[in-house]
Amino acid sequence: MKLLTGQPSLLTGTPALPLDPKILDPVSSIWPEYPVINKYPGIATPLIGPASQPGVLIDAIPNAVCPGGANAVLNPLDGSCITQDVLGNPRWDAGNGKRNIGAIQNVQTPHLTLQGSGDASVDLGWNQPTGSLTGYKIIFHPFGNPSTQEVTIPSPTTLQNQVTGLTNGTQYCFIIHALTPTEGPDSNEVCATPFGPVGIPVVTAIPGVSQVELFWTEPSMGARPGPFSYFVTYRVKGQLEWVNGPGYLSGRITTIPGLTGGIEYEFGVFGQTDDGATPSELGTTTATPIKSCDVNSNGSVNKTDIGLINAARNTPASGASDLRDHNSDGVINLYDSRQCVLLCTKPLCAL
Repeated sequence: MKLLTGQPSLLTGTPALPLDPKILDPVSSIWPEYPVINKYPGIATPLIGPASQPGVLIDAIPNAVCPGGANAVLNPLDGSCITQDVLGNPRWDAGNGKRNIGAIQNVQTPHLTLQGSGDASVDLGWNQPTGSLTGYKIIFHPFGNPSTQEVTIPSPTTLQNQVTGLTNGTQYCFIIHALTPTEGPDSNEVCATPFGPVGIPVVTAIPGVSQVELFWTEPSMGARPGPFSYFVTYRVKGQLEWVNGPGYLSGRITTIPGLTGGIEYEFGVFGQTDDGATPSELGTTTATPIKSCDVNSNGSVNKTDIGLINAARNTPASGASDLRDHNSDGVINLYDSRQCVLLCTKPLCAL
């Protein structure tokens, strides 16, 4: 039971009998700095009581409500719900949906849980064992490295702590001791890997005719697994809704075609790491694509388009998207005509 559940301090013998905990810790070799011998009192008699009482039955397996829970315990004969453990206690906790593992927790040992991890930090929580306590000691080490560090919690009612100063991308394993004031036995072990935040790329835009070319810097992955997949989005500046552009890009350059020349756009880029992490915000920039001179929208710029521009010279443009107003100054004039001649599809603007 101890090996299967990772609970080295469970007392799995008959709960009504005194038990010698010195023979119940098969993992002392994992933590050689804290030998079992002479660390515990001579005997420890587990308390029998309600499942919610600290130090009695450990709610360790989630999603165990029956019926419906993925980890519910069922009668193998008829498939009905097993609602009580061998001690007559409720098989699952109505408050958190977890079920106990059918074993008795040493009254002097907290049950350690992982609350989360962040930038160079890991958040831990535990229950308060019975007995006269003075505090707790958290002991941790990088996975595969026997050199341990300690954090002492001086209050017996403090039931959570953030361990800081860790190296992002390195897995750490933790146990906790109750202080009575001597140290109690090892708790179960939990392991976690802290990661830093995903960085925000710096985006640069180069306008083209009815398109914009984008490229960006490679942001920090926060020691997360790579490589990055990049996603691009865009919108007319001032609008609320983004339009999804190219996605799952491995490179850091792309082109957004089919834009309306003369209209300012906003472009956003973000990277996603291999474990699905993304930054808190987009890397953004703005650009205004160059207008096409294909006034009649036939797919080429030629004498016909130049003629339409010249025919409207010195008149106001119909709006920001008027292709005759190539420089978007609001007036169709000779400058627009000359610029569009340079963009003709064929030499001499042939048809």
